Amino acid sequence: MTRIRLARALFSSLWLAGAGAASAQEQPREPEFLTGDVARLECRVAGVRAVDKFSQLLLVEVHNRGTATAEPLEFGIELRERGGAAPRAETFRRVQLPLVRRYGRGAPPGGKQVYTLGTALHGTPAQYAVRVLSAAWHGPVEVARPGLKISRPTTVQRTSMVGTFPVTQIELTNPFDRDLDVLLLVTLAQPADLTELMGVRVPAGATLPWVLAGRAGPRAYLDAEAAPASALKATAFQLADWSLVGRADPEAGARRLRPAYERWYRWPDAATAVSGRFAFRERRQKLNSSSEYEDHAVTGRFTLPAKGPVRVEIDSGQGANAASAIASAFEQVRRPDFATFAARNRLGEVAADRVEVQGPGWLDPSVAAPMSTTGAGTHIGLHVDYQVAEDRIVGEGTGDGPRTTWQVQETGRGYLVTQLRSSSQRTTFRYREQDGLQVPAGSTSTTAFGDKLFSASELALSDLRFDGQGAVAVRAPTGEGAAALRALWDTAYRLPEAPIEIAAGFEVTHPGSDLIWLRQKRVKGTVTMTGIGRHLQALHLECEGRLPPEVEMALGAAFRDRLLMWHSRDFNDRATFESFFAGATIHAADATGTFRIENGPVLEVQGEGGLVRGWSTRDATTRFTYERIDGRMAVTRIESTLGTAGSRSQERWTETVKVTLTKVGNHLLPSMLRFERIFGRDWGPETITLKDLKVRERP
Repeated sequence: MTRIRLARALFSSLWLAGAGAASAQEQPREPEFLTGDVARLECRVAGVRAVDKFSQLLLVEVHNRGTATAEPLEFGIELRERGGAAPRAETFRRVQLPLVRRYGRGAPPGGKQVYTLGTALHGTPAQYAVRVLSAAWHGPVEVARPGLKISRPTTVQRTSMVGTFPVTQIELTNPFDRDLDVLLLVTLAQPADLTELMGVRVPAGATLPWVLAGRAGPRAYLDAEAAPASALKATAFQLADWSLVGRADPEAGARRLRPAYERWYRWPDAATAVSGRFAFRERRQKLNSSSEYEDHAVTGRFTLPAKGPVRVEIDSGQGANAASAIASAFEQVRRPDFATFAARNRLGEVAADRVEVQGPGWLDPSVAAPMSTTGAGTHIGLHVDYQVAEDRIVGEGTGDGPRTTWQVQETGRGYLVTQLRSSSQRTTFRYREQDGLQVPAGSTSTTAFGDKLFSASELALSDLRFDGQGAVAVRAPTGEGAAALRALWDTAYRLPEAPIEIAAGFEVTHPGSDLIWLRQKRVKGTVTMTGIGRHLQALHLECEGRLPPEVEMALGAAFRDRLLMWHSRDFNDRATFESFFAGATIHAADATGTFRIENGPVLEVQGEGGLVRGWSTRDATTRFTYERIDGRMAVTRIESTLGTAGSRSQERWTETVKVTLTKVGNHLLPSMLRFERIFGRDWGPETITLKDLKVRERP
């Protein structure tokens, strides 16, 4: 016991060095917040102490080589394994959200500061590599060590599903006029004799009753709603670290989110009503069974009114609810403009790349449910937030919980969300063009926990029409160059729009780096399609071998994803001239054959030799290569150079789609698709080969 106490005293003295306490508490002046570079913050592990066999405490010294005071907020901890094994890594967050406008215990320019971190990675000081992942920077400001008032610990009874247990409660009083995140070294006597790092937020100028119902572990900040699993007794509390929450910039959230929101494709009128037919099938794990599944399929009609929830009428089948999937598909395109969205919600910056939305979001307020929770008696940033990168929304989440990543596809008029993916769920959306609009064609979704499938579903939408005021009005393209560009546009081959029936054998080969194929480097089988490209109505895939149904469904979704990746780039599958350039002004071609476009999906179109040879958008230049096949000029190679001339070299590369066309009946259909560098300069190649193509014309 004496040895434990000496170790605790030594560890405490290390961090207390240089952290002097003020004799009289003063309200800190809020600093000017600046920008900085985390690469200028160097970390050294100054000490290590084991808490128990599950966690350790690290003392990390941060040397600030920048020009502004740095307040580290998140640390990346890496443990180098012995024997050359891959290192293990985790993240420690010394504050709660927001991760902006924070100040308190910063490292001054050219100076050092020591921080206490928790980790589940056990090792010696030499095995650790620590770096700052995010920080707040600000001008000079003195923040004295808070005179945090900590009451005597008392014992209270708390009940959970496993019983009623005695746990510890204390009261913390914040002397500052700002919310304060504090980390305390808490000495426990039960369930074990140890000292652990625990965190909590104390509201500005308030006294917080704090119940310690369980241990924090390496995450430090306790879940205020946690129920006890055993008795807990804490005997001593020592302030180890703190950070104040600065006043929020009321305009920062809108500034961050607006460019990404306005680049996201949406229908011009968010209240456009739509109706049509649907087919929905679902496979669900049976109740009280871990290996058996139930299959359900329904078809019918749906109506999504201008306001209110989806209405569904079933024609056949039972046991599956398609309404949620239908609503989710149309949420991707039916949203208000940014001004309306911002007026309905409070937008707050919670990280340098994340904006929290308090309110109904972009959903119809009449059907949107509020998404928020609170902890420890004060709001700590647990509304849904959206992550922004390069003027696109790339993810969403709630507080510090799991994130959902967005995969998007640029259309020229804005990007579309093609996939939402979380740790347990993946939903893929597909689209087609109708009446000048991008409209949902359907979706697939799988839910799995670990390697175990829980449910899988597929939605197909057809016969869409716009009710209420009728179809959205589309303005015809105008300008001196409209007639000339229309002639070029209509010259080359175009894939069939009729819902022809296609059957073929297929084979997919790839290097195995893209996990969408579930690590299967070669997939073979048969495929049947009704329609092709933008006009695909149905697809059925059967893989060779005895694959589990959830695997085959996931591979079918991957195959459909790759078809979208192809036809969204292929000029052979272009929309009509009037639809593609709706509302645009087309200037006459210059001496090089280039048409300048205003208010259109592209900025310029290059024409040469009676054909469209490519176009340019804000961040890409696309070129088409043609071959004469069966007397028709058809595109067989699409090259898109991504990035602008001013982009860094690692952000600029050329993606390629090669298309081999084969005459089948009266049509030229793809018999081979080869994708290279689609998601980065090192991605691919992937090849899809279609063999023994057969076509049946539908009456």
